[in-house]
Amino acid sequence: AVVRGLLEELGAAGAARAGAGARMRRAGEISERLRVPLKCVARIIGKGGQSIRNLEEDSGARLRVQPREGAGHHEDEDQEVLMVGSPEAVEQARELIGRITGA
Repeated sequence: AVVRGLLEELGAAGAARAGAGARMRRAGEISERLRVPLKCVARIIGKGGQSIRNLEEDSGARLRVQPREGAGHHEDEDQEVLMVGSPEAVEQARELIGRITGA
């Protein structure tokens, strides 16, 4: 419920939707989608979005947790995080998120 609320909040705030990678990308940037366990999303976002802001600052990439489609969510499902930035920034974001998820 907490994760769903955070995701809905992000969605309401204009979180990335289908095709958003191209809209977010600037010249010389790449976008990559990373699947993370749903149970880790709250840690990636953090209280009030603090963790995801820190991840963006530390990596230099822009990050958006993609809203999930459908009604029910199971703890064993994955969620997508859209990472946009220079190839180096996206790689750094992938590594930092991997530390959170244990991947």
